[in-house]
Order: sequence, then C-alpha cells, then structure tokens
Amino acid sequence: MTSRPLVILGLIIIAIAVFAAIGSFVRGLGSGAAPKENAANQAPAAPEAVSPSFYASTTQTAGSQSPSSYQTLTASSTFTVPFPDSSTIDTSSWLMYVDNQNGYTIEYPPDLVQGGSKNAPSFAFPTKTYFHWPLQDDAKVTITVAASCPGVVSQGLGGEGPDKLTLNGQPSVRTVGVDVTAGNRYLEIAYDTTASGKCYHVDFLDHGANGASGAGIDDISLDKKYDAAHDADLAAVITIFNGMVKNFHILAQ
Repeated sequence: MTSRPLVILGLIIIAIAVFAAIGSFVRGLGSGAAPKENAANQAPAAPEAVSPSFYASTTQTAGSQSPSSYQTLTASSTFTVPFPDSSTIDTSSWLMYVDNQNGYTIEYPPDLVQGGSKNAPSFAFPTKTYFHWPLQDDAKVTITVAASCPGVVSQGLGGEGPDKLTLNGQPSVRTVGVDVTAGNRYLEIAYDTTASGKCYHVDFLDHGANGASGAGIDDISLDKKYDAAHDADLAAVITIFNGMVKNFHILAQ
C-alpha cells in the first residue's frame, strides 16, 4: 500500500519533465529566424543570354556602319574613324542649339541629354538607348569656344591626326586620341575650327570598359559576341556625332 503513492509521484515527476522538455523545444523553434544562406556560397548569376535582336543597333537612323568597319579599341588595335562627309544620317527630326554669344549653331538628336554649362554645353547619349549590356559606354559631345584649342587624350595607342580638312567652308583640324588603362578605354574625337581669333572645339568623348572581359565577362565566346555588338553600337554613335559635326555652323561675326 505504501508503494502506490510513490509510483504515482514518480509518474507525475516524469510527466512534468516530459512537458518541460516539450515546452523548451517549442520555445527554441520560435526564438529566432531560420538561418540565412551565406551569400558567398550562392552560385553566381549566369551571364545575360544573347538573343538575335541583341545585334541590331538601337539607333535605327545611325547609318550603315558595320562592326568590321570599327575595331575594338585595345592597346594593339588599328582603326579608322570616318570623317563627317561620309555621314548620310537623316537629321530632319533633329533639334538646333543656338549660341548667339559665342556665334555658332549645332543640330543634335532630340533624345540626347543636354547638360554642361552655358559656355561649354554638352549632349550626352543615353547609355541604355545607344549601347547594349554589358558594354554601356558614357559618351557625350561638348562644344567649347576659347582663345586656344585644347588637347585630346593620349594618342600613344593609335590615335590619328591632326588631319586638316574643310568643315562647312572653314579650315579645320581633326584629332583622334585613344587611351587604355586599368580596364578602361577612352576615345576622343575633336574638331577644331579657328575663326575671329577663337577656337571652336567640337569634342566627342567616349568612356567604357576595355572589351567584355574588362566588364567582368570571362566567357570567351560571350566576350566576342558582346565586343562585336559594342563595335556596332560605337560606330553608330560616331556616325551620329559626324552628323552633328556636319551640321555645326559658325555664325557670321
């Protein structure tokens, strides 16, 4: 008779211990969020797929330049930049910028973004409109008027000029500069016209990665496809710049 209370007491103690263990387990589940996956261990995103439309120029009126007519700019590249007279681009929808103080006008596509300053206006090409991923350059045209003509980026990597030409009836000089450094590439094309003791400097500056590998794409086959598309994009932008230069006019002083 004396053993039954002890048995019951022992069962009660065991039950209390079991309930306490269950409660502790449940509280442990609700005490914190699930562990996050280590970002460093996640698989890298696959490169963007290349579709056939990737190779079509986004600038439909930019002329008929082909990728082969403009080489990728690297330290060992040779290339030829066409002169403005070769441009047959349709400018009927372009806008005109007039600077009466400095005495010139220039026409430009309406989607270019105007910036700079009053004495050095710039016209930037919207990156995503004119260049395909991943080689989306920063390209802009700037006009300056000063007592002397400024220089251009280094010509040590295969630039051209200075070349003399007649631009809209005015004796002018064209200089092309190229610079490649730390995965970056710079291309500058400048037209200088001296009139009434002033230098009218129409400048195109393009800054981008030095090829798809410089943009972080390590797949050789993709490198070639992206580089070819970029060559076509840059050639189209240069054709537009040539159209702007062709429609640059110094006003009678």
